[in-house]
Amino acid sequence: AEVESRGWKVVRNANKAAACNVHWVDESGVADAFQKVQPWMRINHFPGTHNALARKSRLARNMARMQRLFPAEYNFLPDSWVLPDDAGELERQFDDTGQSKSIFIAKPDAGTQGRGIFLTNRLDRLKQV
Repeated sequence: AEVESRGWKVVRNANKAAACNVHWVDESGVADAFQKVQPWMRINHFPGTHNALARKSRLARNMARMQRLFPAEYNFLPDSWVLPDDAGELERQFDDTGQSKSIFIAKPDAGTQGRGIFLTNRLDRLKQV
């Protein structure tokens, strides 16, 4: 693989990871990884951004905030609703039977790597998230 061709070694054992120079964290334990990082180590996340950007609900809120502050620069953002806080506004996108002509992408906040994402045009499915 590409890693080995660079002369690197993949270490999956947490006890052996302390000696590694590069840490690639692909799971939700980013905060734990930061506590173990030594000055010579590099990690694929920036401190403080996990809660602000990696969580889908917080990213949506932060992007909406930027859109309010800089509407011309952030006019590319799709409409987003964070449930349950924005449930009333989202419900207005559906007719009396709970159907919509639009397709909505539901992304559970705690899901990672695409798990739990689905498409729907039914309000009842969105309320299950």
